[in-house]
Amino acid sequence: MIINKRYVDLNINDLSDGTYILDAHLGSGKSTLLKQLKGKKVLYITHRNQLLFQIQKRFCWITTHISNHNTYKLPFQLKDIEALAINYSSLKKLSLQDRIIWDYIIIDEAFGIWGDSTTYRPDRRNEAEFKHLLKTT
Repeated sequence: MIINKRYVDLNINDLSDGTYILDAHLGSGKSTLLKQLKGKKVLYITHRNQLLFQIQKRFCWITTHISNHNTYKLPFQLKDIEALAINYSSLKKLSLQDRIIWDYIIIDEAFGIWGDSTTYRPDRRNEAEFKHLLKTT
């Protein structure tokens, strides 16, 4: 879905189940759409920790896989978090536990994730978890 407007005014509840790729320019309100998902089971995946911190700062109901002391949480610490922001490189932690059935998976800067998964830091465990998430959500 390509939106060629200054601001994204999309109501997520109007979308049918499926996979959507939202391509819009910087500052168009893509991240603001997350407000509509409060109270849902949301997995937010990106390739940069800085994006995780920005999302958590804007949406306090989303928890990252990184603690306040800038250390990474262990897999058992993630198992009950129903609104989780995680770096692609840590996805394997989700496969080591009981799986949450996510209502939504948000993939931010998908091309960055693609780059990390194929050239920078390929890891078959992350790839397997990523494929599982995409198939089952």
